[in-house]
Amino acid sequence: MQRIVQAVINESQPGGMVDDYFFVDTNANGNLNASWEGPMRNDFAGLPALIAGTASPAPPLLAVTIANTLNGRYRTRYPTAQISTFISTVIARGNAIGMWGTAASPLLGPSSAPPAIIPGFVPTTLATLGSAGVRRGYSLLTKYLHFCFPDAWVIYDEQATASIEMWSFFAFYNRGTTWESFTQRKTTPSSGAGYGGVTAFYRRLWAAATAGNQALLTGQAARIQNDLQAWSGSPNARVTVLDLVQMNQVLGQVPGYREAEAPPLRGIRRLPAIEQPPAPIADGAEMIVPGS
Repeated sequence: MQRIVQAVINESQPGGMVDDYFFVDTNANGNLNASWEGPMRNDFAGLPALIAGTASPAPPLLAVTIANTLNGRYRTRYPTAQISTFISTVIARGNAIGMWGTAASPLLGPSSAPPAIIPGFVPTTLATLGSAGVRRGYSLLTKYLHFCFPDAWVIYDEQATASIEMWSFFAFYNRGTTWESFTQRKTTPSSGAGYGGVTAFYRRLWAAATAGNQALLTGQAARIQNDLQAWSGSPNARVTVLDLVQMNQVLGQVPGYREAEAPPLRGIRRLPAIEQPPAPIADGAEMIVPGS
């Protein structure tokens, strides 16, 4: 786990993947990603309070507009004609539990358990969307929640869950029930039932980081946020530690986890452990490697 933490730190420094994503990489129109990421994140920063203060049952226009922007920019391919129903449903579900007017507890907080709202909200909201006759939109929902509450919600997509599964293959000797929660078979169903495994990965990663490394990651996120705000003229745009892990896609690029050594993602359960432990290890016990 420490190798993953170090890779995230390395790629979050100036000249790393995250800086390049914002300030070097361009979109199809040749514009720097910062030119649209900054304004979009800026709009999202005020969205929860706007939703909480809207008495009308119809969603605020910005809530729908920004969902369309997110859907297009992040290529979630949600049907445009269903976006309004999607947003109305998400807002109603959040209103039912007072989510929009409440500061979200950070996922990477000191508690041993994630904030109580997180494990159940995604699958129950997706079920409500399905009942409404629209696409459930697992990826779009988690992206929308992340940008509304960037310290609390992680983004689900298949690229991220593939990386999590690869990490888990190397991290566990005994691939029992704890390990299975990190496999794509568990995390990718469109019901969102496996979202808890996605959030648990980030909490394990954070817990594995030393206090010094946690401080480094927090500082890097603040630096990139300040640069993005200044460059794009978006004073409220947020960048958090969760973004550093999600955006730079370092999980499959950890030193020592060379592609030639990596097993296929599919059928991974049939493969033997990389190294047998000297004695039986309880289900879910983590692999201990010097310097890991």
